[in-house]
Amino acid sequence: MDFNAICPEDYWLVPFWWSRLFEDENFREKVTARWQELRNGAFKTDVIYARIDSIASLLSEGAQQRNFERWPVLDTYVWPNYFVGESCEHEVGYLKVWISERLFWLDANIPEIVASNEERMDLPLSVFPNPSGTRFNFRFETPAAKAEVVTIEVYDAAGHRVASRKHESVEGQSTASVGEELSPGMYFYRVCVRGVCVGKGKLMKH
Repeated sequence: MDFNAICPEDYWLVPFWWSRLFEDENFREKVTARWQELRNGAFKTDVIYARIDSIASLLSEGAQQRNFERWPVLDTYVWPNYFVGESCEHEVGYLKVWISERLFWLDANIPEIVASNEERMDLPLSVFPNPSGTRFNFRFETPAAKAEVVTIEVYDAAGHRVASRKHESVEGQSTASVGEELSPGMYFYRVCVRGVCVGKGKLMKH
């Protein structure tokens, strides 16, 4: 919705009524309900991955080999690609990571479209150490009289939740730890209070 402010010189600016629609509370609620419906069905991470795998399997019977023989672009930069894969499998893997990151971002931000200013929360947090060889500590700075039950969720690159913890923050500073059971690799975390995301980012376990 903010595209016009970010890229005002772009040829394909979004119509004014995008932002106008989101001024309507009923419309915002319907957007969130629809997103949740899709995420529980067609837009489930596993469902999307299964679709990608089925297409990749079909193409592996010969089509993708013939394609890259005709156009040898693997391991070669072609404008405006952001990622350059060494193989078709490498490209498919990157596609899955990109989609999972996009889904996490939408999961975190769509509920905030509906939340009023009063419902939105400011819960400053820091994550350390990151990277880590053992566990990750989440430190919360909770304002006076604002103690909350905080949910920390950790997902792997395939979009599977691999760790979860509920932490009751207290007035002032409190710390919760997760990740001791995780294998080395890259993960994504999301911190929520009453269904509203108050923090998200990447974790690296070595």
